[in-house]
Amino acid sequence: MLLKQFVDQKVTCYHEGFDTWEEAIIASGQPLIREGFIDDRYLYRVIDCIDKYGPYIVIAENIAMPHCTENCIGVNKTTIGFMKLNKPVSFIEGDTSKNAKLFFMLAAANCEEHMENMVQLVNLLMNEDLCQELMEVTCDEDLIALDKKYSALLKEE
Repeated sequence: MLLKQFVDQKVTCYHEGFDTWEEAIIASGQPLIREGFIDDRYLYRVIDCIDKYGPYIVIAENIAMPHCTENCIGVNKTTIGFMKLNKPVSFIEGDTSKNAKLFFMLAAANCEEHMENMVQLVNLLMNEDLCQELMEVTCDEDLIALDKKYSALLKEE
């Protein structure tokens, strides 16, 4: 399951919160930079796209899927990273529907892999119970426990 993949690829991070969404985007990309999936150019492309198109990356309240809609400059390998904040960051001041605590940073080397990333993530996020439990994780061990729990539940269905 995707949660174990985040841990195995070492693309997770956990923070209290950030003053700005830009800081949150940069922080969510740091594990991907450290592991060689992206470089910082990609993060600035993501920020530029949000500046240009608005907070399209907030796909549900408290859930953001940072990615660049144009040109994959700075992507070396395809992955999805995970960041959890204890305090949500606001993308539009006063609009809590545009706050985010969970960040799933998408990085894809090409369009096909980008679509595969999105499908995997949407399948994961369709489980409302899992989304609620993700809001409470504090470490990789919590992600592994959820991975085991939900993998077992999916096999029973």
